[in-house]
Amino acid sequence: MVGTLNKLMMLVLLVGSQMALVNCQHASSNSEPTLDAHLTPGDNWYGSDWLAIDSPASIRDSVQMLADVFHVKRVYWRGQQDQFDVDYCLMRKDNFPYYDSGQWLEHLIKEVGVNRLLVQEVDHEGMEVLA
Repeated sequence: MVGTLNKLMMLVLLVGSQMALVNCQHASSNSEPTLDAHLTPGDNWYGSDWLAIDSPASIRDSVQMLADVFHVKRVYWRGQQDQFDVDYCLMRKDNFPYYDSGQWLEHLIKEVGVNRLLVQEVDHEGMEVLA
C-alpha cells in the first residue's frame, strides 16, 4: 500500500512539473491576447531534468524569458504553497526522503528567498503574479 501511494504521489508531481503556458485569452479592451504562464517551482526543485527555478539568476532569467519571448502579462506561481509546508508542517527525521526535501525547501524559502525574488522580478518586468 505504501509503495503504491508513493508511486501515485510521484506521478502527480511528474504530471504537473513542467513550466507551461496555460492560458491565452483576449483582453476585453483590445484585440491583443493576454498571456498567462504557470511556474511550478516546487516540482522543479524535486526533478533533475526540469528548468531550475532555485536561484536569483534562474528566477530572473525565467521571468525575463516569459516577458521578452512570450510577452506574458501574468504569472501563476506555485512556490507559495511550499512556504506553507516549511512554516506549518513537521517533517520527521525518520521519513528521510521528505525530511531531506523539507530541508531543501526551507533553504530555498528562508535563505534564498525564492518567493520574494519572484515577486520582485515579475514587478520589474511590469507583470502580475498570483501565488
